[in-house]
Amino acid sequence: MRKKIPGLGLEIAQSLQRNVSLDELFNENNVNEASKERFLESFLQSFYENALTRTRLFPNVKKTLDKLSRKFKLALITRRHAPKDLVKKELERLQLHQYFASIVTALEVVRPAPFPDTILKAAKDLEVSTTNCVVISDSAVDIEAGKSVGAKTIAVLSGLFQRKELLKAEPDLIIKDINHIIEYVPLWNNGSIL
Repeated sequence: MRKKIPGLGLEIAQSLQRNVSLDELFNENNVNEASKERFLESFLQSFYENALTRTRLFPNVKKTLDKLSRKFKLALITRRHAPKDLVKKELERLQLHQYFASIVTALEVVRPAPFPDTILKAAKDLEVSTTNCVVISDSAVDIEAGKSVGAKTIAVLSGLFQRKELLKAEPDLIIKDINHIIEYVPLWNNGSIL
């Protein structure tokens, strides 16, 4: 009988978001090497397959993106090691592809997050300075990357991390969900939103 570890799935998801090595987490829970490899392969395969068909939008996101895209250039950056075409398919299915002038995945840069290379590439694609960008994310790693290149940063509480965890990254602002950015971004920005 396999030992079930309560909360391990959430810990793994958060560790992946933080770019923390999972070895320590697995070692603490006595997971052997073969099981680690099977888990990661299965987890990532399942994630990518389900993302294409099961991803759902938060309420009013399309309306928010429509308003933002009328005033700003928008880019979608992801730390996912997925081809850009796969991400485009997801956006097309969700009817969001038209809002993004640039899409950058971890596969398109030499050093993905925690390095700011995806942000730098998106800014270059949009032909704007990173200091004229606002990075919006539910991940502390992305907030830290944005700050490192002089972008304004907004942490969103609708992801895996709680306020206290996001506060450690020192974002310029924390909001409940993506729809609240309409109230703040126009005050700061005359460039792009990543």
